[in-house]
Amino acid sequence: MSHPASAQPIATTPAAATPVSSRAPYSTGASAAMPSPHTWQAWAIVVLSLFPFVGMSYITATTAGLDTSLYSPEEQFAIVTSPLYAAAMGSIWFAFIASFFLARSDGKKLESRGVPYPMPWGLIYFGALVFMIGRTANVKRYVGSGLSIFWATLAVQVLGAAAMFGGAYIAVSNFGSTLGVVTGGF
Repeated sequence: MSHPASAQPIATTPAAATPVSSRAPYSTGASAAMPSPHTWQAWAIVVLSLFPFVGMSYITATTAGLDTSLYSPEEQFAIVTSPLYAAAMGSIWFAFIASFFLARSDGKKLESRGVPYPMPWGLIYFGALVFMIGRTANVKRYVGSGLSIFWATLAVQVLGAAAMFGGAYIAVSNFGSTLGVVTGGF
């Protein structure tokens, strides 16, 4: 007696034991409900990636082009012990440390939504952009969407770097003009 196709035995292998390459992404089933790729933790990482640019912009603006021979040791020490310098460095360290906790929480949230193998949280050490590239690749593979977080991260990184280097250019060119130095094509 032949069995209809619907009477096939159901595999009892857990999803975690199945290799990733043999799993079907969520986007293949038209009626399957897709988990949301967006978490508040991922958006917080995007916002926190602004902090180093703001901090470095301040540090660059206050120290760019300084000729240390023009300042006494007390004046040099005053620059790095000012409250604004401490706040700039503090914001950079806060963003760095908080990103680790947020990346771990983001991975747990994605796992609870059914996205297998989210980006390892330790890779946030290489920066928000690298982490979001991997996160987006994993989420896009299984959910079929989630590029907006990547594009927001990329925009923050590009605009932040442009602002920081633009500020450095202005600081160096202004410093050179105050000394009477011609900056030429710089």
